[in-house]
Amino acid sequence: MEVNIKLTSPSVVADILKENGIELNKAFGQHFLVDENIRRKIIEAANISKSDVVLEIGPGIGTLSQEIAPKAKNLWLIELEKRFIPILEKTLTGKNIEIIQGDALKIDISKLKSRPNKVVSNLPYNIASPLIMKFLRQNPFISEQIVMVQQEIADRLTAKVNTKDYNALSVKVSYLARIRKLFSLSEQVFMPKPKVRSAVIHIERYTNKAVDEHLFKVVEGVFRYRRKTIRKALVTVGIEPKKAQGALENAGIESSKRPQKLTLEDYR
Repeated sequence: MEVNIKLTSPSVVADILKENGIELNKAFGQHFLVDENIRRKIIEAANISKSDVVLEIGPGIGTLSQEIAPKAKNLWLIELEKRFIPILEKTLTGKNIEIIQGDALKIDISKLKSRPNKVVSNLPYNIASPLIMKFLRQNPFISEQIVMVQQEIADRLTAKVNTKDYNALSVKVSYLARIRKLFSLSEQVFMPKPKVRSAVIHIERYTNKAVDEHLFKVVEGVFRYRRKTIRKALVTVGIEPKKAQGALENAGIESSKRPQKLTLEDYR
């Protein structure tokens, strides 16, 4: 197999998969990007320099990796699917590339010999949300994430207060980072075509912002009861009625409001 072959070509991807006897598993969110223009836009958005140590999750056959590696100081690849490892070893070259076979949710990123400061990935859709939160909560040295996710997840991550997509994830991410949606993608740019639309988002972590576990616990708790008033939701998760009412009065929050009508500052 030649290095620098066109990994955004559907026919090339099909040939590689056939040669290696691989059928993609949609349950694992295995959808390969096969659009040169979209790849270029992602790489440009990542603004990778020779000082960057980049982490990519689920590289597949190396479609994004092929463009990241020449621009970065180091590139770490974490791939769960064992059958993709020998393909990556053939499609990618460079002494700055390290490939790890394993589950990104279980690997301690802080123990890598060079800590990544950026994540650039077409994230496996089935673990996108927990991965994003893991990096924000456990790896504050990752300053930026430029990642592709389901449109539904992008909408939740960037949701504004009192909208249908606004939930606990929206609040927690906004506490730790600035987040914006860069652009949406059609299912036509993937192989195989997913049943959902996708979007690329940019997450910039606030410097030296520690996780507030108490705040997160409250937010996660009350959003499980978003149909209740905030007072009733607080009581339902175990706070004494008088204490809940007193806290709301001290914060200047109407007790009849629903959880989705409270801003991050309200929760703080």
